[in-house]
Amino acid sequence: MSIPLCGAAVNSTAFASESAALDVTPKVSASLSFVGSCVVVFRFARLPRTARNTFQRIMTAMCVTNAVSCAGYAVGTASFGNPGLCAWQGFDVHVAVGIVACYSACLASTLLLQAILERPASRVRRIEPAYHVVSICVPISVGFLCLGLSLYGPAGLWCWIESEYVWARLAFLYVPLWTIMLYVGVVLVALLWKADASHRRMRTHVFSGRSRRARGLREIGLQTSLYFLSFELTWIFGTAVRIQNAVNPACQVFALLWLQSFFVPLQGFLVFLVYMLPRMRKCVRLRNLRTVRPTAREQPNGVLASLRVTALFLFGREDSLEKHYSNVTPPGFASSRPPLTASSRRPEKVDPGPPAAAGDAAAASEAREGSEGAPKTHEVALM
Repeated sequence: MSIPLCGAAVNSTAFASESAALDVTPKVSASLSFVGSCVVVFRFARLPRTARNTFQRIMTAMCVTNAVSCAGYAVGTASFGNPGLCAWQGFDVHVAVGIVACYSACLASTLLLQAILERPASRVRRIEPAYHVVSICVPISVGFLCLGLSLYGPAGLWCWIESEYVWARLAFLYVPLWTIMLYVGVVLVALLWKADASHRRMRTHVFSGRSRRARGLREIGLQTSLYFLSFELTWIFGTAVRIQNAVNPACQVFALLWLQSFFVPLQGFLVFLVYMLPRMRKCVRLRNLRTVRPTAREQPNGVLASLRVTALFLFGREDSLEKHYSNVTPPGFASSRPPLTASSRRPEKVDPGPPAAAGDAAAASEAREGSEGAPKTHEVALM
């Protein structure tokens, strides 16, 4: 560790266990982030071009970046003795953080234009290429600048800008990052205020287009708010570590350092959860609306059924959940209900034929009077 943990000289055994925890935690978080990012990229690749929008493209670009950065986080402190590996790790982590932060600002700008200022979507699509150029080129340029200045080295949890270059940490990451976090927070507050105002107006326009727009704005506000909160959560502990180092540069607090090592590599998994939120809600809604459910005797295996639903949720097409939770008993379930018999079927409707002639009216009247005394049969409705 470049800066020792507080209390390391007092209890060396606790220090050893804390150091091991700081070494293992980023690997676990990076593994979850890699799996979640790959699922998002896979689902986006299966979407038709007409179903893709700016929000999905930005989220997918962030997931690709997070998946690439997982290799740097997984290396951990193993690169401290290798200058070349350490420089690569510092470049990989630094550039990935910058790209994700820039894309977060682009996502906030998209919502500011389209959801808050109500600009047409065609205008947002025209400036979307500039989003990708700026979000990719600027962090890569900063990364190569840090490589040229030989700023990368052991920095506690992984290789990054060394602790003696405080000015470089502030100029090349934390000041731009804090600015983006403030901007994202302002856009989030404005979006929530707009969604709340639209919801209040919706009560007087229940069946109008304004009502549908208000409901759509609330859906967008929920999903983007969760992403912005996950972005803020990812870096709030890194900010706390920087503040603690400024107050007491002699040592670092283990709790803050562990939270930073857990949440910073976890950002790809948090993006995965936010991206899959509409599908999660659809899955719950379809499960609750299902009218024909297999009974306990019809369940072949609870574990296999759960794995099947999980596979459909993660990798299935958009209509796979509707097919699974349809009113028809899913294939593979051996029905234990008794087969239909003649007595349990609905009686078929008899065609009365052409109207009776005038001479047959009396005979028809007598037939109806004779049938009034006969017992009535009850129809059986199949549930």
